[in-house]
Amino acid sequence: MSKRSDSVPTSRERRRARGSSRLGQMLAVSSLAGLAILAAPAHAQVECSKTFLAEVVALDQPVMFNRLGAQNINWMMYALKEDVVDANNVPLTVEGSNPVPGQVKLRADKRPRPLVLRVPAGTCLRVRLTNLLAPAANPNNAPIPGTPPFTLTIDDQVADRHVGFHASGLQLATRIQDDGSMVGLNPGAVGSLVPVGATRTYTLLAEKEGAFEVASHGAQFGADATAGNTTNGLFGEVIVEPAGAAVYRSTITEEEMRLATRLDRNGNPRRTKNGQPILNYEAVYPTEEPWISEGKAGRKILNMMQGSRIVHSEIDGVIAYGPTGRISGDGTFPPETYPLESVGKSNPTYPNRLEPFRDFASVFHDENAASQAFPEWYLDPVLGHTLHGVRDSFMINYGSGGIGTEIIANRLGVGPMHDCLGCA
Repeated sequence: MSKRSDSVPTSRERRRARGSSRLGQMLAVSSLAGLAILAAPAHAQVECSKTFLAEVVALDQPVMFNRLGAQNINWMMYALKEDVVDANNVPLTVEGSNPVPGQVKLRADKRPRPLVLRVPAGTCLRVRLTNLLAPAANPNNAPIPGTPPFTLTIDDQVADRHVGFHASGLQLATRIQDDGSMVGLNPGAVGSLVPVGATRTYTLLAEKEGAFEVASHGAQFGADATAGNTTNGLFGEVIVEPAGAAVYRSTITEEEMRLATRLDRNGNPRRTKNGQPILNYEAVYPTEEPWISEGKAGRKILNMMQGSRIVHSEIDGVIAYGPTGRISGDGTFPPETYPLESVGKSNPTYPNRLEPFRDFASVFHDENAASQAFPEWYLDPVLGHTLHGVRDSFMINYGSGGIGTEIIANRLGVGPMHDCLGCA
């Protein structure tokens, strides 16, 4: 589920998207029922105005869900190759890296968040997915010396280690293997998924604006009924922006703001009349240390695309009009982007949709596999039952703030809620 600052697909568009994604399933069911299905005529490949490449890695990544200590030591996730390092902390994009399945992790400065890929409408998204999960499920369940008498074991990972990339509602560019849903006993199913240590490419058409959930169909069963590995974090999102959009980062560090600020002849930051820094939206990280060792040298700082490659995955983004990847003028979209705008029939709740805007991706996920922060959840028969519905399990973007743990922390007088006025 994603919140956006502009319109969302209509119910008719959503029905059409769901219907097209179920076509392969319906054909398979009909075949099993003994119905004669005539082969459909071959269709030409779709036309893409441009194709963007995302190098994606599936990996095991232990996470903390909040400051109080709720965690999953066997969390899983998708991440850009740019954001992953090997066992020696060498970025996978740097020559000499040695990515071994089960021995990779996020960069230290990258917070675990769902993968969000953004592309303009009318383009194609090519995902080159590498499976770097550990060969065996639940790899991080080693006992921790000196822990209290309760277990932190999380064993919800599905035993099968194949992964795929399925973006619900996006169209396939060339063939059924362009999607990770060709699974089970379907002919050619093996070619749709990625075994440990292998790489596979999927190509999808981003036809219309909208938010499209990404999941792995490598495991259809597990955890909460048919959730597979989604309750362990293996999900993401593709957001299709208006045609001709340029996509920029919304949240950056002070250092990145300094590097992207334009300077005058004296080396001082250039500023607007209101004192705001004037940015170079196409600035790149310097080709020197420490950015070389971090794998960032020469990479765009603000622009999430570098040529035809997606180099940043961010929960939030700044969307402006820039058909060549550069903001021209003030970033306003042309009238033909939304035809009704040009005749004065704009949405009264959002009067000018042609202006640049911020895009916020909020992925809600429930019934997640998580160890709670305090032993009371496991040892106290009253609290463990009465607070079950407010435990750290319902989450947004890999984070949780269940009131149950906050109440326990308040009663124990520990953590940020030790003197909470609203915890009565």
